[in-house]
Amino acid sequence: MKKIRISLFTILFLAIMMACSEDEKASPELDVSTRQIEMTAEGGNADVNVTSNIGWTVSSSSADWCKVFPTSGNGNGTFKVTVDPNMLLENREATISVKGEAIEKTINVVQDAASLEDILVGRWEMTAQNSGDSNYDDLIGMIVEINENKSAKVILNIEIPGVGMVDEITGTWKLENDRLDISGDIMDIPAVLFLKIDQATEKLINCHMGINLPGLFPPEGIPVIFAKKQVQN
Repeated sequence: MKKIRISLFTILFLAIMMACSEDEKASPELDVSTRQIEMTAEGGNADVNVTSNIGWTVSSSSADWCKVFPTSGNGNGTFKVTVDPNMLLENREATISVKGEAIEKTINVVQDAASLEDILVGRWEMTAQNSGDSNYDDLIGMIVEINENKSAKVILNIEIPGVGMVDEITGTWKLENDRLDISGDIMDIPAVLFLKIDQATEKLINCHMGINLPGLFPPEGIPVIFAKKQVQN
């Protein structure tokens, strides 16, 4: 009988140890493969691996430009981070939260600012001139097209005193610091239209506009505003 008691005691002890071991294995675990994602202004994708033995969810603090998919999982898994192009002249940051039970891991996403050159590419329309001289009001509505291949077009459709009717100027552009020069010909006369940029976003440009032909603009140009136009497909 004594041997039987020892055997039962041993079985009970092993059962308790196994139960304790199961409890230890059931402790929630959650970790991510990175805590920092760095992106250029062009944006892109990044995969994040999740190591876990529980269910988890993912959310982004800036879901309008930093997206995650899928937004949930169970156990080990992977989710993708998609960052849209940054068209702002400043860096931007977002925080991705991965949560499971009482555990939370955060990932910081940092994206570079766009360059001024990136911002300028597109089709712009002058919406205001703030010189105080109504003689420049005819310029409102002019279009400036800046292309990635360094070609440019200025659509005027106005009459310039001493020059005649000017429909458009076609040529090339270059950017040095905060000055955009568009070089072309007006009635076979070499001309450079310049935009001295004061402030710029992906939607608006505040600048001083002028041209190297004498008598048309003050040397420093006149203050004007351009708004980016949506290209019609």
